[in-house]
Amino acid sequence: MTTGIAITAAEVISPAGRGIAPLWRAMATGKTCVRQRDSLPWPNAVIDPGLLAWPRGGPWADVEKYAGQATRWALAAALPVIERAGRAEPSDATRCGTVIAVGWSPDELDDALPFLTESGRNGRGLPEVLYDEAPAFSSIRAIPSTTGFFVSMASGFQGSHVVLNGDAVVGGMGAVALASRLIASDELDRVLVVGASTASSAGLAARHREEPFGSRARAGHGPFDVGRAGAFPGQAAAALMIERASTAQERDICPSAELLACETFCARTRAAAAYAVIASFEHQLAPDVWWAHGAGAPLTDSEECASFGLYAGMAPVTSSKGTIGLATECSALVDLALAVEALHRRSMPPTALLDRIDPMLGAVDPVLRVPRNVAHTRTALVTSLGPDPIAASAGAALLGRWEK
Repeated sequence: MTTGIAITAAEVISPAGRGIAPLWRAMATGKTCVRQRDSLPWPNAVIDPGLLAWPRGGPWADVEKYAGQATRWALAAALPVIERAGRAEPSDATRCGTVIAVGWSPDELDDALPFLTESGRNGRGLPEVLYDEAPAFSSIRAIPSTTGFFVSMASGFQGSHVVLNGDAVVGGMGAVALASRLIASDELDRVLVVGASTASSAGLAARHREEPFGSRARAGHGPFDVGRAGAFPGQAAAALMIERASTAQERDICPSAELLACETFCARTRAAAAYAVIASFEHQLAPDVWWAHGAGAPLTDSEECASFGLYAGMAPVTSSKGTIGLATECSALVDLALAVEALHRRSMPPTALLDRIDPMLGAVDPVLRVPRNVAHTRTALVTSLGPDPIAASAGAALLGRWEK
């Protein structure tokens, strides 16, 4: 079943580097970017700040001080996607939109505290300090709608933007589902979906209490492994341009993949949410390959394989989390970009840190140690689970290889 909705451009910024190719190479060679750092009590994967240059010229210099970390990352991912997909004509601007999947970053103010303290020692009163410096450091930098403003600014303010956070995000899959609905309903022709996950220490501490993070980033402790003991925090930003295929072809843009289906659900448990997603895919054929959430947490991997595994069957499955960790707010966007790449390369890279497949996961077929040739692949399933085991969410997308 075709939808006429396509992905026409994608970009990923990850601990492996800028772009999809560096991340693919890291996965193909079994490399992990997860390691112990002083900044967090758990092994984690971080983005190189040098990859995130601020745009030059025009009004950008005047507004840079209002941009928080998540905004910078989202903008860095969005700009090349806007360039590759091409800008809409002014007459079509109202048929465009932006959906942002980004979490709150309460740690933004941490950077300001030493500065404010030093300013106070120099005899400046607090009201004066706040008046002069608050625009650069205030919590406005962490408000998700601020990210939407900057990304919309990069696209020339074409259409309006919507921000998703909380359980609706599902790693960014909720944003993709919303984008596909806006296009299928004929409300819009193209939607830019952007997500960023900065892995703030406050948010990670709360997630650790719900489902503990892993403590050893070594072989035998990765996704699907019998010795897995928890996910590893990660950072990432990703952007996808999703649009009506016919609209893209009118601009001589060849779609990268077709979005055959995409759905998310919230339920009392992750398993219940996942089963609801599967039920919505009843008219779709089983996928040829499966790009799983594969967090590396004992409960999460078990729930995912027990639910989505029923639909995926014995399709070869892999996960990016052993390579770059779990970037909660945009992990599904990263995996969607990788799945598109897998359809083009007709290959599936292995899951990093996987050594012995857990037999309790059932009839699943993780890619182990070396890439696997999947020459006849036409469809790819991408799945995502929310971070909370209760009051939970799950989502999935089915991609089809675009036949020119």
